[in-house]
Amino acid sequence: MACGLLLPAGAAPAAVGVGTSPPAILDTVAPELVLDPLPAHLLVQGGQSVTFHWTTFDGHPGTTADDFTAQVNDGTTPLATIDYLADFADATWVWEAPEISSGGLHAMVTCRDAFGNVSTARTDDFSVILSTSGAPLPGLPAHVVLEGARPNPCNPRAVVRFSLPAAGAVVLDLHDAGGARVRRLAAGTYDAGAHELVWDGRDDQGRDAASGTYLLRLGAGQAVRSAKVSLIR
Repeated sequence: MACGLLLPAGAAPAAVGVGTSPPAILDTVAPELVLDPLPAHLLVQGGQSVTFHWTTFDGHPGTTADDFTAQVNDGTTPLATIDYLADFADATWVWEAPEISSGGLHAMVTCRDAFGNVSTARTDDFSVILSTSGAPLPGLPAHVVLEGARPNPCNPRAVVRFSLPAAGAVVLDLHDAGGARVRRLAAGTYDAGAHELVWDGRDDQGRDAASGTYLLRLGAGQAVRSAKVSLIR
């Protein structure tokens, strides 16, 4: 006599299937990290500022502030530390030099992804002297210099460099071909020496600027300098 499973009238046998799960992700690649170099043999006085800029990329970035840090070190001793979790992909840190005298300073940036892969980058050494030392800073230009933007053309980020023979008020604007202001890049008092600013390819309202040729206009005291920069998207 055959044996079988008795089911209530109208009931169907339950389906039997094989469960699936998404494949495990294993990331062994360290994040991409690029730290812009400083000017060679940089010497700053206490109270002056140094701008550090870096970019990072990773498909699985870390999730805590400890995963993204930047330090200025005097040898191996940290002088200042920041985290850049809020904007780790494109970060700028304007660091004000303390009143010290040291020749072995450098900046170091660390980026760690969610799998523990770590990338680090550091600048060449630079020096800080006391503001009261009276020592002249080497390499000061005889007049205001606007070096322009690099790279040029840019897509979309460009670094704008200028140098001042003495401290003073600076206004740096970006204009379109018709003369209208697109972006104010700087407005304030800057120390003597070399400076860097970053244009991210956006206007004053945060919108992407269109491809084309733009005019940088630097006003410093009685001096006015200009340079062209092209944006290609």
